[in-house]
Amino acid sequence: MTDQQNNQDSSENTDQNESVSGGTGVKRFGLVQKLMNPSILFSKASSNPLVNQGYVFLRKQKYDEAMENFKAAISEDKLCQDAHVGAGKALAAMGGIQNAKKSIVYFNNALKIDPSKLSIYQEIINVYERLGDKKNAAAERKKQFLAKTLKANPNDSKANNNMGVLQLQQKNVNAAIKSFKKAIRANKSFLMARSNLASAFLQKAQKSKDSGEQDLCLKQGLGLINQVLEKQSTAEANLIKAKILLQKGDAQKASEHCTIALSIDPALKEAYNTKRAIEEKLGNVGEANIAYDNYQSMKQSEQKVKKEKIMSPFD
Repeated sequence: MTDQQNNQDSSENTDQNESVSGGTGVKRFGLVQKLMNPSILFSKASSNPLVNQGYVFLRKQKYDEAMENFKAAISEDKLCQDAHVGAGKALAAMGGIQNAKKSIVYFNNALKIDPSKLSIYQEIINVYERLGDKKNAAAERKKQFLAKTLKANPNDSKANNNMGVLQLQQKNVNAAIKSFKKAIRANKSFLMARSNLASAFLQKAQKSKDSGEQDLCLKQGLGLINQVLEKQSTAEANLIKAKILLQKGDAQKASEHCTIALSIDPALKEAYNTKRAIEEKLGNVGEANIAYDNYQSMKQSEQKVKKEKIMSPFD
């Protein structure tokens, strides 16, 4: 067992013995948690007095009062990074799954203001580890590494693109769009970044409830993927165009590009899932069922390979 696992086990044991004070039902952080998170005890003074007062309450374990001050600071200045970080720390210290998830939102808001603040990634890593979310904790470590690279060279196109990919995987679409745009500004011939940006605009359109925003995002995404296809007709680029066209309601043209994608790469699993959606839209139930069966078959094969790899003693 690693030192990190020992610390986490100790933390979990302490959580079970936490007391509730003040009748608020808010869990208090014990000594072990404070030692695991020394940033609660040691924090640099802020230029905002509300933030400083918030940290005074945080050190005294008066989390509700701390949150009031941090929220007031944010109300005065939405770009006060220290206030967002303080609110995240207070919520993380309160304990509980919901507070932990809310703390991540505040930490991510702080990163939107300045993504080069490496300590914030560590705060998020700590929260994900407390939640037992290994996948997102690993993603944050990768983002922290990329942030170090970008701190040294903000115009590193590959690092910006990779940061965007991780942000997109975590459904942080707006942040991903910014990262992909930075990658393209640094390298205008970076076709992968253009494809990724097109995917991000598609995801934003799918999430948006505003029809005007949806249309704009789809138009931007289509323009980007057309630029890519002019240079290189890959299976992935054709699939992205098929998805955008399907979202725009043009199932017939979407079918054409999905067919091209599968002709280039018959093993492109997601293309079968898209083909199923397209055929359903066109009313071709038989074709939709065949595409779905192909998708499920490939998915099961992937899972089998992953399982065999995990069980292999030679990796």
